Amino acid sequence: MNENRRKCYLNTRAVYKTASLLQVLYENMQLPSKVDFELLKSKKLLNEPVSCPSNGTISITIDKNNDSQNNEVIARCSIHGDFFELYKLDDKLSMDYDKYNQKIDKDEESILNRIAGELYKAFVKLQPIEDAFYAQYEKQNTSEMFRLLNQALTVDKRLGNMYITLIRAFRAAGNEKSAREIYDMAIKVYPGWEDLKNVLNEKQAALDGGDDIED
Repeated sequence: MNENRRKCYLNTRAVYKTASLLQVLYENMQLPSKVDFELLKSKKLLNEPVSCPSNGTISITIDKNNDSQNNEVIARCSIHGDFFELYKLDDKLSMDYDKYNQKIDKDEESILNRIAGELYKAFVKLQPIEDAFYAQYEKQNTSEMFRLLNQALTVDKRLGNMYITLIRAFRAAGNEKSAREIYDMAIKVYPGWEDLKNVLNEKQAALDGGDDIED
């Protein structure tokens, strides 16, 4: 793959990573109608915009993910397209997918260290806590999930679906009192989030599956 093309894809992928946290910053857990570099900078997710080495124009759009049907923020170059082309054009991909991804992650890390904002870097510290939280969800260990939620709260209170997942786990365990306590905590952070408003009225049969912080 042409080196300029690859660098451009890494740049747009790095922007995608920072923008993936945008949704949890809003009280209704919804993306705004328009996202651009200035918005990402104002939210402290990005320090500086990225550019295309071949002088293409990089813009940001909101697209619907074909698999999850959720909206997501995508950075796209007028010459090279979006970073998903990395997985279509590089012959090395078919050799070892995991190794290929590790190389991309490593190359992208230096870009994120340069362009990522203060808030994004803070949320990176949450990732191992979040991973442990969902591992405990699989075991339905609500006491450990609660401990990990409190640990995450020392970093930031905007924890998105971690709240709803713990509420559902408590309800599945028959602990409505604790579910209500987490709800009361979460609704102060996300007063406009419709899924949260309805979570205490869900039927028990629907209490399955958890999501990441970013929907």
